[in-house]
Amino acid sequence: MVEADKKDFAVTITAMLETFGQEGTRARLLGYWLGLQDLGLAEVQQAVATLIATSSRLPVPAEVRQACQGGSTEDLAIAAWSEVLKAMPLGSYKSVDFEDRAINATIRVLGGWPAALESCGTTEDEKWYRLNFLKAYQSFRRQGCDGEAGACLPGLGQAEVRDGVLQEPVPRRIACDPSRANLPRIPNKPSQRPAIESAGISMDGLVRTVS
Repeated sequence: MVEADKKDFAVTITAMLETFGQEGTRARLLGYWLGLQDLGLAEVQQAVATLIATSSRLPVPAEVRQACQGGSTEDLAIAAWSEVLKAMPLGSYKSVDFEDRAINATIRVLGGWPAALESCGTTEDEKWYRLNFLKAYQSFRRQGCDGEAGACLPGLGQAEVRDGVLQEPVPRRIACDPSRANLPRIPNKPSQRPAIESAGISMDGLVRTVS
C-alpha cells in the first residue's frame, strides 16, 4: 500500500475492530498498518470481508496476512514442497531459481540446492528433510525473505569460457502458483475504487464516522 491508501485502510480495519467489539484506536490501527503495509489495499479489504464473515474472534494482523495468501502457512508449505520435488530431476549441477522466494530462502538455510538433493537420497532421509523444510518455509512465509535470502540457488555447475568470455551458469527458473509467490507487489493506485465500496458500503460515510 501507499500513503494515499492509509485512510481507506483505517476505515477497513476500524470496521473489522468494531464488528468484533473493539475500539479502533490509533495504536491498534498503527499495529495493523505495520503488519500489513506491504500488501495491496484491495486484497486486505477482501481478506477482512472474508474474516468478518467466518471468524468468531478478532483476527490479528498475521491472520489477515494469511487470509490474503489464500491458505494456512502449513498448506502453503505443503504446496511449496511439491514444487521442490518437481524440480529435483534437474539435478544438483543445475542452478535453480524458484519464483516463490520463500522456497529459495528455505533451501538456502538448509544447506543449499545440492545439499537438498543429497539429503533426499533415501525415503527416510527425505522424510526428515521434508519436515525441516516445512517448518523453515512456514517461518519465512510469516516473516518474509527479502534480498539475498531469497536469491537463486547455485548448483555444482562451474562457469565456462566460451569464445574468450567467462559464462556463469544460467539458473533454471521454477514457476509456482501466483497466489503463493512472494513477488514484488504493485501498489494500488489512489484512484482505484475500494472493494468495500463496491460491496455497497459508502466509503464517504464511513470516513466521516471514524474521522
